Amino acid sequence: MVLYTTKADFLARGLSNINPSPYNISHDCIICNCPLHMTPSSPPSTSHTTTATTPTLHPAVRITSCAHIHGRACLLAWLETGHTCPTCARMLFPPVHEQPLTQQDVNHVVDELGVARGYGEERVMAAVAQYIMRSEREGERRRQIVESVVALESVREEERRMAEEREVALVVEDWGDSEGKEEEEEDFWGDGEEDGGIVV
Repeated sequence: MVLYTTKADFLARGLSNINPSPYNISHDCIICNCPLHMTPSSPPSTSHTTTATTPTLHPAVRITSCAHIHGRACLLAWLETGHTCPTCARMLFPPVHEQPLTQQDVNHVVDELGVARGYGEERVMAAVAQYIMRSEREGERRRQIVESVVALESVREEERRMAEEREVALVVEDWGDSEGKEEEEEDFWGDGEEDGGIVV
């Protein structure tokens, strides 16, 4: 399970560019539904379509933690407000929280509302204190949500890994069983030459 600490960390380490290759399968971007530049350019079409109606291909990137493919520009636009994969909703990095209030912010609010508007400094300070306490509770709740999502993703990743290991073990076991049966059949029938038997 890969969860990047920040958006910048995800952009630096969580994406891989997809170079056009004849071995790639063509994809459409799930965000804009336009084709991605996955395969080398094909020769100009001789059909009746015009280039004006043909959508332009745009570069593709793969999210390394879930392997989903999107257009680079579309994904960057998506991540301006989101923090999950557009395809599977896997959390890529924690959501960006509001910046905490500074003393300068508090002083500005007190000056604007308490003095200039006549609400009184005590009423304004009580409202600011209530806002700070609510923000701290929400921040703690968000932190707990992120921690639980990280723990859940970790459990899911471990379950996927164990399922893959079981699948590989079954394939290896089946392969071993089939080799053993072939050897038993050879031993049972023999090759026909040692016993002086007739070889068919």
